[in-house]
Amino acid sequence: EASQVLATSLDYETTLQGVADLVVPGLADCCFIDVREPDTIRRVASAVCEPFVESVGDLIGAHTDLQGDHPIAVVVRSGEPRLAPAISPRFRERGARVFESAVIVPLVTRSGTAGAITWMVSAERPAYGQQDLGLAQDLARRCALAIDNARLYNEARVAISIRDEFMSVAAHELKTPMTSLRGYAQLLGREFEKDEVTNPDRVRRAANTIQVQADKLARLIAQLLDISRLQSGKLAIEPRRADLSALIRDVVESARNQLKQHTLIARLPHELPMSIDPLRMEQVLTNLIDNAIKYSPEGGQIDVSATADERVMRLTVRDHGVGVPTEHRPFIFDRFYQAHAGGPLTSMAGMGLGLYISRQIVELHGGQIEAEFPETGGTRFIVTLPLGAP
Repeated sequence: EASQVLATSLDYETTLQGVADLVVPGLADCCFIDVREPDTIRRVASAVCEPFVESVGDLIGAHTDLQGDHPIAVVVRSGEPRLAPAISPRFRERGARVFESAVIVPLVTRSGTAGAITWMVSAERPAYGQQDLGLAQDLARRCALAIDNARLYNEARVAISIRDEFMSVAAHELKTPMTSLRGYAQLLGREFEKDEVTNPDRVRRAANTIQVQADKLARLIAQLLDISRLQSGKLAIEPRRADLSALIRDVVESARNQLKQHTLIARLPHELPMSIDPLRMEQVLTNLIDNAIKYSPEGGQIDVSATADERVMRLTVRDHGVGVPTEHRPFIFDRFYQAHAGGPLTSMAGMGLGLYISRQIVELHGGQIEAEFPETGGTRFIVTLPLGAP
């Protein structure tokens, strides 16, 4: 009967309540089913025989301290069943009828102990023995399987949702530069079909736009390849001695050539020799500057600076743009996370990969990247790298 109940729905809290209702009164005077959560144990189902409802009414929706000495917490932490007397002094003080015997069995899923199922009987019924423990364990296995299936189903739904959203964003991001490439390529084609170029400035602008959009398309494709490498554990760095100051200057100069509304200021030491992967660090800096430009839609100043002491180098990219909403700040380095998705800057949100990949590259260098949000607005990203070899 329990198997039939558990098969009726993927909402395991509903089906577990059905199981508790089956256990009482046939196998117990009281049945609780508790599920483990990050910091507590939450009661999701309970059934109590009528004479005992007043005695245990406040326990029906109870939470149990996961790290406490409560028998249920001990079983959940250890994963071992417990067969013991269940006399409660608190019940005696109330003058209520007490439970003489209890069996507590863990709900063991693929990922560990997910909770526990508890049966209790009063002195008017035989105490539980090994046969009852075996039956309780068999029932617990079926309940655990139902919890596992429900959680796997929910994880699959979330994964599918993330995939669909990512595919939509990726298609949009790839379509934008492709549209520009096609349009300006057609413009150049029409110009060259003539015997001579009638508007050299327009041709020059078209060629420059094709270069810019081709670079953007190449970066997007590189991000997708990097995600694949990260998932398979194959993203690696190839460190060598290089001048980080010179690398930053090159990236800044390249970005300046594309700016119209922004002012890019670089404050750098004359030389900053370090052991780094130049291509990967260029990727990090490009991501941070692109991010600063993207989220400063009104223009303004973007500051890039680098300093070093005896142990570490600190690279800072600071913008004065829209910043990041407070509720989104803990997640900006997560994969596919878009802090401004759904808002007025949705069209600028990108694929949510730049900061995630940048963090992975920095950590492969033995460093760290963090974000600060000044009271005056905007965002400041700080990359810290050790001066020793990564």
